[in-house]
Amino acid sequence: MRTSILTRSVISIASLAIGSVALAAAPASAAAPSGVTRDLVLAAANAERDGDVNVAAKTLADAVCAPQSGEKLDYVAVRVDYTPDDVDGVFIRAEYLDQVARGGRTCSFAAFVPVAPKATLSGTATLTGLPVDQLQRPYDPEVLATAPLSGDVTTLGPVDGSQFYDMTADAKGDVIAPAGTATDTSRTITPKTTQQRYAAKTARNKAVSSARKAYVKASEKAGSSKSKEAAAKRTYLAKKKAANATYRTALEGTLTIKTTTSPILAASPFEFSIYGGCMRLARC
Repeated sequence: MRTSILTRSVISIASLAIGSVALAAAPASAAAPSGVTRDLVLAAANAERDGDVNVAAKTLADAVCAPQSGEKLDYVAVRVDYTPDDVDGVFIRAEYLDQVARGGRTCSFAAFVPVAPKATLSGTATLTGLPVDQLQRPYDPEVLATAPLSGDVTTLGPVDGSQFYDMTADAKGDVIAPAGTATDTSRTITPKTTQQRYAAKTARNKAVSSARKAYVKASEKAGSSKSKEAAAKRTYLAKKKAANATYRTALEGTLTIKTTTSPILAASPFEFSIYGGCMRLARC
């Protein structure tokens, strides 16, 4: 398992020192909310690593935390892994200010994506944290949210970040990526119908009958010439043989060859962890 090297940045729109409105800590649904994409998560993680203004993190926070009417994003803290391998992701703590109710809430969540395009994730993600009211050691982390990894983006949470510190988002499973294509060929023979067989037999009989009539005429013209008689007979037998061969071919079923290709998928195990940081100075 790799040890994550982490960073934290803050987008501060205005300072906030207001008590949080509780956000229920419940098991997260699979995959991700509408508007959350692999590209958005990668943009947020890359902006954090590059030290850029992290507009993607704000967009991601609004998509996951779903601000209500009157709420405004006031603060975003982002944690990432500086050296992602096959999997990347972010841990985000967002503070929302309710300008109408004059209150606020803390929304914390994580998101995981495969680094390679066209890859997907399978496995399980877990978000843990220490309750702020846990006064005695040893400090036992609580499981705040779990989610099955699926598709090319999975979110974990959101949970009320004001009630917990030292949050850690862990993901474990497999990266499933294309590893080539497999080709399969099937051969199907469709028998001729009764009507087709009857038509073939009729054509054969007609051809043989025509050849016999021609042979009779040629035989009469040959007279006493044995060579002409023999030639007429050879011609007749050749036409009869050809008619029978055509008939046998006509009775054969229709061969259909179908070739299909399908992707070959390779599963690579991974373990990925993002430490959300203390974010609770009184206890750190």
